[in-house]
Order: sequence, then structure tokens, then C-alpha cells
Amino acid sequence: MISDKSYFSQRGQLKRPDHADLRYKCRTYARLLQHLKSLDKNCMGPLRKAYCHSLNLLLHREAREFVNELRASTKASRNPTGWLEASAASNPAANSADTSTVSEAYSKMLTIFIPLLVDESSFFAQFMCFDVPALVPPANSSKSGATADDANDNELSLMDLDRNDIKPSTNSAELGALNESLQELLDGIQVTFCQSDFLSVLMDNRPFL
Repeated sequence: MISDKSYFSQRGQLKRPDHADLRYKCRTYARLLQHLKSLDKNCMGPLRKAYCHSLNLLLHREAREFVNELRASTKASRNPTGWLEASAASNPAANSADTSTVSEAYSKMLTIFIPLLVDESSFFAQFMCFDVPALVPPANSSKSGATADDANDNELSLMDLDRNDIKPSTNSAELGALNESLQELLDGIQVTFCQSDFLSVLMDNRPFL
């Protein structure tokens, strides 16, 4: 996926990340992973680390390309301090428009990527056989307004595996291992959301690194 540019946002095309096909292919090995863990729990560590590393690279690439295209399509003042000092500016209306534009762009990215990261975390916990309660309850595809895509996504989730094979436990060691893995899975992504780099990228004419 990383080597295929069609998966990512490109010039003039802001693309929402779609991991449905990836999860479908992973699901082929779900039962095998359960058997591997039952035979040798120690074998799961390297597999989990490899998965986290690969998916982290994919998420970083998706976020970077998305931000670059979002920046290119966002029309705002090139002066990054202008909208921050709107109260002292001579043209508050113009600065207010800039602030609104950047805010909308930032909100759009959060709206798309935060649910994606939550879904990936939940999928990882189940796929890699962590004996913990499900991070996200199973979605109800029959709810009002559910689309075909929603139903397909439910088909691809691991929540429909035989729950007798996954016995939830609040074992602190297992939860600790899951937290460590999730840190590896999402490592560095928080910079995009929690620091001012995103706003600087939008207001400046430089790529997000």
C-alpha cells in the first residue's frame, strides 16, 4: 500500500484513508494467530512489533499526504502571526476569516483520522489476540442510517470471531503489553494533532515532515 500512490491524497484529490481491504487480508490469518498464541505466547511479541511498525509507517504516510494536500487546498494568510493576533490587527474581519479557514481544515483532519486511529487500535487488539475487553463495542449494522459500507466494515471486524476463543481479562500484564504496542502503533502521530506544526504547515508554504 505504501508503494501505491493511489492509496494516498494527491494534488487536487483529498483522499480519506480506507483500510477495509487491508483488514480483510489480515483477517485471513486471525484464526492462525489464535492457534499460534495457544501453542507459544512468546511468538506473538515479534509479530505484534512487526505489525505496529508497518502500520505506523502507513498511517504516517497517509497523514503526511493528507496534510500536504489539505495545506495546498486551504486558502489562508501566509502570515502565521496575523490570525493569532487578530485583536491587535487593523483588519479583524480578514484575520477572522483566516482563523476560520484553518480551524475548519484542522477539524476536517481530526474528524477523519481520530476515528481511523480508534478503529485501528481496536482491530489490532483483537487481531493480535490480546486477552482484554474489546476497545470498541461491536457496531450495529442494522441501526437506522447504516450504509452498505458500514455493513461491510462490520463484516471485516474481528468482533464476530468465536468469543469463546477470546476470554477477556483485566490482567495488568496483558493490558500493559497492549498499551506498549499501541504506543508503537501510533508513535509520532500525536505530533500532527497536538502540536502547532499542523497550523504552521497550513499557514506556511512548506511540506509537512
